[in-house]
Amino acid sequence: MKYVYRFLALLSCALMLMLTTATAGADGGTPTLLQTIKVPGTPGRWDVMAIDPGSHHLYLSDTTNQSLDVLDLQTGQFVAQISGLPMQKSATGSVSGSNGLAVAANLGKVFVSDQVDNALHVYDMKSNTQTAVIPTTQDGSDSVAYDPVEKKVYVSNGSSHTITVIDGTNNQVLSQIALPGGPELSAYDPFNDTIIQNLSSTNQVAVIDPKTDTIRVVYNLVPGCGPHGVGVDPANQHLVIACTHMTVIMDAGDGSILSATRHVYGSDVADYNPIDNNFYVAASGFKPSPVLGVLSAATNDWVQNVPTAAGAHTLVVDPTDGKIYVGAQTPGTILVFSHA
Repeated sequence: MKYVYRFLALLSCALMLMLTTATAGADGGTPTLLQTIKVPGTPGRWDVMAIDPGSHHLYLSDTTNQSLDVLDLQTGQFVAQISGLPMQKSATGSVSGSNGLAVAANLGKVFVSDQVDNALHVYDMKSNTQTAVIPTTQDGSDSVAYDPVEKKVYVSNGSSHTITVIDGTNNQVLSQIALPGGPELSAYDPFNDTIIQNLSSTNQVAVIDPKTDTIRVVYNLVPGCGPHGVGVDPANQHLVIACTHMTVIMDAGDGSILSATRHVYGSDVADYNPIDNNFYVAASGFKPSPVLGVLSAATNDWVQNVPTAAGAHTLVVDPTDGKIYVGAQTPGTILVFSHA
């Protein structure tokens, strides 16, 4: 298998200036906290959230409660907490279990990965029941991305440095894609029907072709980024990369770095908001306290940071009204913000 690497000039004086002196954008307002929703069960570790606009349901991968939680966005009430996701706690108290999830609305399914049994758990969206458990046969099953065109599910396996490809229609494992580094979060890019996969161990982004299930290209990120989450602006094929030490906006078409800022960092999950044309990152590791970072998709500039709460490392944007849902796992709540 051949990997195409594009080595970018990332250490130029212009880029370093951008990293240290980026200024806030002037467009838009400030996200406002609209509502705080208590999550049933025991507060603890959460991972990823996703929204199905058709049913107006939000899905939460709830590790501590070993469940897939379902929130009705129209009523603000939880309608289900579906058990069946294994969890384990180490001698030091660290918790592992369910990780990524993806909604396959055209199949009526939700897919959730779990690193305890290294499997993909399948749920029926109408009955809110778990219907299947698919072993990935790999280690460290983490992020999940779904391609609605090919109807395939992509599970990234952190310890094995692979992606397990599963047929979403019949739940059959199709193949394993070997990665050049350890994967973090991934996302579907509808602009050209690809899967965007962050590679945390090599500080890169891989673009997967779902038609062949091969790596189309691997792009280098800014040194020191430490990629986690990724959000996609499908109209322009621009990505926001939530990093440990900065936030990066990249052109997924050619791998060019459009901006990089240290005004917000320590982020995990990222998303794009089509209502206000902004990127949002959940920066639980930002100092002195966690924030919701806002970046303009129009100018690629950092706009502002809005305070959140302890453990607020995950978020999702409702594309129908632009509201941002931030999971603050330590107090066991979901914070609902208006868009900027």
